[in-house]
Amino acid sequence: GDIQLRPIKLDSSGRGPLFLEAWRMSLENFPFGMGPQSWLTHDLLTEAYATSRKYGHPHNMYLMWAAEYGWLLVAAFGLVCIQAARNVWRARRRALLASDSQTLLLLTGFTASVLAALCHAGVSAVFMAPASMLVGLFVLIGFWALSLPEPMVAQPAEPRVRRARQGHEALSLSVIVVLSLAWFAWAWSVWAYYQDMRKDEITYFEQGEGGITPRFWFHGNFPR
Repeated sequence: GDIQLRPIKLDSSGRGPLFLEAWRMSLENFPFGMGPQSWLTHDLLTEAYATSRKYGHPHNMYLMWAAEYGWLLVAAFGLVCIQAARNVWRARRRALLASDSQTLLLLTGFTASVLAALCHAGVSAVFMAPASMLVGLFVLIGFWALSLPEPMVAQPAEPRVRRARQGHEALSLSVIVVLSLAWFAWAWSVWAYYQDMRKDEITYFEQGEGGITPRFWFHGNFPR
């Protein structure tokens, strides 16, 4: 309920040692990383991080992925970003040629939202919060759908082509079912994560933090 402008800071807010530790981790098993959750369990590599406060995240999503999953994953993510940029540029040209201002505004809004989220996540831990991931998934779906090329108009097909198309449709349906099941399994894991954060609340207060930041769901992620 209080409107207050924060002062501009010129320091790293304690992120420097975290960034350096994650960077060193990413080089330990280059380019494959040290494995999931290794940020919480690995032997410390830098003295700066050993003497600083410990967090459940290095406050940099891309260094986090590089440290745990390797630079190959980050490179693959970069390829997806390049393809997305190409799709957006083509969709923009189509909307301009068709004088479709509504689609152009939607594409601009979604693109700005996705760019802001990805750039901010580079120096923060917002994607660690399940709430951000749950909402971000649907924003990304909308963004990708708007930027995809328009489907070709279906033409009458020969019997053999028709059978091949039916096979492709069956395969697509199977993929959709598998992905849907994976999505529900992931959502169930997110719920279990939330329950763990509720249990970690006691530990969090015992460490003397004395407060809860809602967007991070109690700043938990204490390894049991």
